[in-house]
Amino acid sequence: MDASIRLLLVDDDPEDALFARRALAEPAGPAGGFDVSEAASLAGALALLAREPFDIVYLDLSLPDARGLATLKALRDAAPATPVVVVTGHGDERLGAEAVRRGAQDYLVKGSVSPADLRRAALYAVTRARLSCQALAIERLGAEVEERRRQADLKDRFFATAAHEVRSPVTVVRAALQMLQEGGAGELNAEQRFMVDMGLRNVLNLARQLDDFLELSRLDAGAAKADPADFDPAPALSEAAHGFGLVGARRGVTVELAAPASLPAARADPAMFRRILANLLDNALRFARSRVSVGARPLASGTLEFWVEDDGPGIPPERLPNLFQRFSQADRAAADDGYRGTGLGLALCKEMVELNGGALEASAASGSGTRFCFRLPGAGTASAARTRAL
Repeated sequence: MDASIRLLLVDDDPEDALFARRALAEPAGPAGGFDVSEAASLAGALALLAREPFDIVYLDLSLPDARGLATLKALRDAAPATPVVVVTGHGDERLGAEAVRRGAQDYLVKGSVSPADLRRAALYAVTRARLSCQALAIERLGAEVEERRRQADLKDRFFATAAHEVRSPVTVVRAALQMLQEGGAGELNAEQRFMVDMGLRNVLNLARQLDDFLELSRLDAGAAKADPADFDPAPALSEAAHGFGLVGARRGVTVELAAPASLPAARADPAMFRRILANLLDNALRFARSRVSVGARPLASGTLEFWVEDDGPGIPPERLPNLFQRFSQADRAAADDGYRGTGLGLALCKEMVELNGGALEASAASGSGTRFCFRLPGAGTASAARTRAL
């Protein structure tokens, strides 16, 4: 509470006003005291309220220019946020109770209250009013958050539905372009092959974006669950290195496998593990100059560490903390085909790694480039896999 409480005393009886001034002149506990202004009529009170704010009003319901509950209404119309304690005469307790029902914080009966009662009523009224304002602000904030969440859910549903609808025609276009590329409609000349290759490359990029978006939608909806099992990661590493090695060869990039022939079994969802490797290798190939390395090693803690490293231009250190946020784009040059990605693949990798009880991080590779490293539990450990709950 502030060092002093600004109180407007509205009373036309000199003796009652003097009693209130003396009571309020004493220390008010933690509040420190009262800064009292006075008015002897409703018009005078309204004029003061129009010029400056007050923390509380002590209001006599019997004034020269206003009487009864109409006095309270006029004052609250002028200053609806200012708490009011009404003061009534003997025999007017029912009037005071009715005033509270109509918005007053409290009521006091003249001649039956002590100075301490007067101060305490003011402190309680101000505190209740401030708590009420805070509660209202919290309620409004909660409603705003809920509305934003509802709008975000609607947006996610719309994009997920759109992605599903687009996926089918994209699959048809991809199949048609692949058939043309393979000569299914006759031999292509150099210009035709260039156009088909370009179209297929972009359709594959679009298909990858749709897959990432749909998978993230499933994660957000809680529909994606890790199904952990003990499995040997070595075959998946070898297959990924070989498959992406063929892709890299067309770009002049070598994919190296840096892992022992045998590895301890890991505890994770095997399908998600392959998806993580594929996303990280695809990302590395888009930026590598000449080399990509994929590897693994067991750690003394019983976990397994996997990594994908490229020799591309690297990522500015200041961008690393936000790299795994959705739609985040690192300041790296685009790949040879001009495709920069959507910023969804790495976010998806991080969520799938964490869904399997692991952790994913990025750092600068030795020399140049970027190194992505993730750790997963070893076989036989208690599964830390979880279902994403939002």
